[in-house]
Amino acid sequence: MENDLTRVELSLKEIIREAPVHIRDVVSYALEGSGKRIRPLLVMLSGKLFGASAHTLVNAAVAVELMHIASLVHDDIIDEGVLRRGGESLHIRFGFPAAILCGDYLLCKSLNLLKGYNEEVMKKFTRAGMLMADGEMMDINISMNNYFECIGRKTAVLFEASTGMGAVIGGAKHSDVLNIERFGWHLGIAYQLTDDLLDYLGLWKDKQSVRKGATFPRLIERCEEGKKDVADLTLHLIHRHRSLSCGFLKKINSNGEEKDMLVKLTRDITLGIIKKI
Repeated sequence: MENDLTRVELSLKEIIREAPVHIRDVVSYALEGSGKRIRPLLVMLSGKLFGASAHTLVNAAVAVELMHIASLVHDDIIDEGVLRRGGESLHIRFGFPAAILCGDYLLCKSLNLLKGYNEEVMKKFTRAGMLMADGEMMDINISMNNYFECIGRKTAVLFEASTGMGAVIGGAKHSDVLNIERFGWHLGIAYQLTDDLLDYLGLWKDKQSVRKGATFPRLIERCEEGKKDVADLTLHLIHRHRSLSCGFLKKINSNGEEKDMLVKLTRDITLGIIKKI
């Protein structure tokens, strides 16, 4: 995975160097954060699982990371975020106009990176972007009734697209594309629940917003008494969706090392984080 991450980081640095002079500092600040690069890793590993080379996958991997970062920039504006990845949110550092325009620039750049792929790859990417915007709208007035639909769109859909795009680039058959996408979708749900739990327990030290979102533990707390019970229920759902995720991965007839790496990734970004609690 280290080689894949290196390819992604080098491409991001190239994007910074190529950015127009008036927006370069803003783009640099957005891209040089300490992101985990989970989504580009999903593209790389999913594609290599079906025989694609790292060289053919890297532009798609970087595209999904640019879309993700753009969504964070815009999300911080909506939520009045003041801290992101341990540093000032982009709009705090550079102002609202620069932050909005940076997000727009990153989205356009992500589409430009995909021009060499086929129509199916582009459809999966743009579908994810549209659903993410809809999910963010739902998040403004989220309730227990629409919580899972909301996070399915604002978070899980880009995990789904990342795995699906990689599989299509790798020439996977239709049934395998569907299975790897279901793997990605359930992983995205488990990831968002993990994020919600850490926020609920006050363990996110590198992220802070004025407007507190209605996370799953906060929503369920209205019906359940006691922080421990709420945390246990959230943990149960994290385990459930991680298990469902790995179950879809097992349906794919491949024993390559990429499959093992994907299983390890699911553990590291959910249970691996939780063990630190």
